[in-house]
Amino acid sequence: MNPKYKETLAEVDYMIRGLENEYKEKIPKKLLSFIQKNKANWYDDSKIDIENLNQETYAIMSFLYRKFLATDDEKLELETEYLRKLSAEKQDNIENRKIDYGFVTSTNYKSKEYVTIIPYEEKKWYTKLLEKIIKRYKKMN
Repeated sequence: MNPKYKETLAEVDYMIRGLENEYKEKIPKKLLSFIQKNKANWYDDSKIDIENLNQETYAIMSFLYRKFLATDDEKLELETEYLRKLSAEKQDNIENRKIDYGFVTSTNYKSKEYVTIIPYEEKKWYTKLLEKIIKRYKKMN
């Protein structure tokens, strides 16, 4: 596993250890075990600065919150907010769509391109045998 992801898992483990027991129990044991097994053991906890966490740490912690720690009302609110942002982004993309047709010009576009098939001829069995004998002879000398 990539060392950066191991450090991220070490940061996530540090954050989980800071949670109260009632929240820790909501996270599946299998996931906690995965984090424990794959985290960077060389990563010093005192080195972790809450202000400067990896982006991946924020992503994993937000996933854990949405999936396991949030109440049903909070999950509904988060889903509604996500759909609202997605809709606004989609609308913005539609309104600001700029299509660049510059990639299809007469200088770089070929209307017809001919491709031929090159037949592959396999060597005859006696040629293969002779090559193997020569190769072994060279290894012996």
